[in-house]
Amino acid sequence: MRDKETKASLRSDLNSVLIEGTISRSSEYTSYSEGIQAHLDFEVTSKRFNKAVCVNASTFTIEVVGKQAENVWLKAKVGQSVRIVGRLEGEANGFVKVIAEHIEFRVKQG
Repeated sequence: MRDKETKASLRSDLNSVLIEGTISRSSEYTSYSEGIQAHLDFEVTSKRFNKAVCVNASTFTIEVVGKQAENVWLKAKVGQSVRIVGRLEGEANGFVKVIAEHIEFRVKQG
């Protein structure tokens, strides 16, 4: 019985988030020396509309690391529409950020 309880407690819970919005704060890019991953933070604002009126706007801090951080830094502009797939990560101070695993730059239609 104990083995089953231990195995069950070692399973990861689902931690996945999908956010669509626009880049609302320019990125802060940090490139490190060889062997240390680059790091990028930026903010995305996601708005919910009801009959063409914005009823809710939420802003999220997005963190990107590695080669993807460099690629996003080169492409990301304030106002750019993006879709982000990632996971939530909490910090000791209670702040929660999104760790991006996939970022798609969207083309505005219209």
